[in-house]
Amino acid sequence: MRMTTEAADAWADALRKTVKYKVEVIADNSGQWVGNGMVFDTTEEAATYAKDSFSRWTAVKEWRVVKVEQVT
Repeated sequence: MRMTTEAADAWADALRKTVKYKVEVIADNSGQWVGNGMVFDTTEEAATYAKDSFSRWTAVKEWRVVKVEQVT
């Protein structure tokens, strides 16, 4: 079975995408999630960074880890 050009292009695009993770926090009363540009290879690495930061940053109300797709 041969792959169509469209399917081959979609497959190539998928291979070029790398999933990374970043931390976002709410640090004021606006309710907006913001991040600092740090990117991690795993959710565990991102969560460790978030927990450490949360323990030191007194203004942080909530934190979360979000997936980021980067094209290589």
